[in-house]
Amino acid sequence: MARLYIRKVIVTLHPGTGKAKQFSELRVKFKCEKNNESKPNPCEVSIYNLAPETRVSLESKNSSIVLAAGYEDTVETIFTGNITKVVHQQEGPDIISKLEVKDGGNRYRNAKIEKGFPPGVKTQQVLDELIAQLGLPRGAVIGVPNSQYANGVSLSGLVKDRLDDICRKNGLQWSIQNGIVQVVPEGETTNDAVILLSPDTGLIGSPNK
Repeated sequence: MARLYIRKVIVTLHPGTGKAKQFSELRVKFKCEKNNESKPNPCEVSIYNLAPETRVSLESKNSSIVLAAGYEDTVETIFTGNITKVVHQQEGPDIISKLEVKDGGNRYRNAKIEKGFPPGVKTQQVLDELIAQLGLPRGAVIGVPNSQYANGVSLSGLVKDRLDDICRKNGLQWSIQNGIVQVVPEGETTNDAVILLSPDTGLIGSPNK
């Protein structure tokens, strides 16, 4: 494995209103968690010394963030999500904007469904409709059994709850990864590549820029 030592972090902020802003020179610290659970992945991001108008824009409704990191020519998106909390703290000469971010947080919390399906509808069709109603891009959907609802089925309530129900019943697990919905057999993962940040590839200490 090549040893890469020039670390790079790029943060793209999408305020609820106004144009997106990208930062690659500011100091950034982050801690992101990833798993295959349906509960949104969390990420904590601290950005140092943003302009006053940018700090204000972070607090607008529906703001989101894209975090990319890597080594010079191998920068990849490692987290995308909605900003759920913002705190600005003065520490010495620095103003630190501390963000709490949730992957797909807004759609996860708010998407609803009210729909009935006729007798004989396949599990795959019901799952497809739930993913569509969630309103996020569709990723890998694998391992869905070729079963059906003999008497039809009616779905009502939050999409996330109905996805939990159908996945639990069919030995599946669903999650949101960087704003994309995926469904896999329980205990399995997709074959998507990951970016490695480790001492062997040049990382010293915690992942911050």
